[in-house]
Amino acid sequence: MKTLIRVLFGVAIIVVLATASLIAFGTSQAPTSSALVAAYKGADFSSLPQVEHYAAHDGASLGYRRYGAAIAGGRVLVLIHGASDSGLALHRLAESLKAANVTTYVPEVRGHGSNLPHGDIAYVGQLDDDLEEFAAAVRQREPATPLRLAGFSSGGGFVLKFAGGPHAALFDRYLLLSPGLAYQGPIVRPKPAQPSAASLFTVPYVPRLIGLGLANAVGVHAFDSMPVLAFAVPEDSKVLTRTYSLRLLNNLLPTDYARSIDAVSRPMSVIIGDADEFSIASEVARAFAAARPAIPVEILPGVGHMGLLREPAAIAAITGWATAD
Repeated sequence: MKTLIRVLFGVAIIVVLATASLIAFGTSQAPTSSALVAAYKGADFSSLPQVEHYAAHDGASLGYRRYGAAIAGGRVLVLIHGASDSGLALHRLAESLKAANVTTYVPEVRGHGSNLPHGDIAYVGQLDDDLEEFAAAVRQREPATPLRLAGFSSGGGFVLKFAGGPHAALFDRYLLLSPGLAYQGPIVRPKPAQPSAASLFTVPYVPRLIGLGLANAVGVHAFDSMPVLAFAVPEDSKVLTRTYSLRLLNNLLPTDYARSIDAVSRPMSVIIGDADEFSIASEVARAFAAARPAIPVEILPGVGHMGLLREPAAIAAITGWATAD
């Protein structure tokens, strides 16, 4: 019996040490700045609204921008940006929506943009609490108009989760724009033989993810603030987020996108381009058709991931959804 106890104790020590090693040293070489970032150079931000702030549940002052003023018969839309990014990426789209009489609010997700520090949150679910507070702040300024919520890329994955959660009724309708639903599986486009800007944009710290997964499985979350995903953005960027912690990643990415789709309780639509570099549009459509056939998925020919925010056909499709009765 004592021998068995010693063996079990020894195995436990080995597992603990191996897990600790994976967590401490299981990183990868961070990617260098990519062509996706370079695409923003030269963008016209001359009409960019000033950053305003709202008070979050924990007293933090979080930034957002407001495009347009309330117009009788108009629409009010909250628009969530994608991974690593800030509200600046949505400027062109928000300006187009403003021109169509859609008052558009662009909050910067905690841990991004003007909301420092970058890359981490205090707990999984904090972004949901922030969005609940932001909806209340928008409601004070727009008391009579139903609110709509849209999210791009990882922001779309977060919006999908929110739409199936306890506060879904805060928004009248939901729109997912090329939503980030998973980092692997049938909907994810395989990495090309020749590396591209898209395939080099993210680098997961796989060993650390494994180690943290093992730690989480036994209830240890003390290390969830450590970076587990790196983005190809400049290390000194004041706008873009360089890395994500496990808890930030888990708050944005659906654990099981099929279950998240099935849990949706409000009207929802999806728009994605068939040239999206991260997701296979036809597989995304198949996933929604399998879980909730009533959710329409519009696939735009020739439109890539970032093109969804600037191509005329994409802006027309988004504006059509935002202005529809």
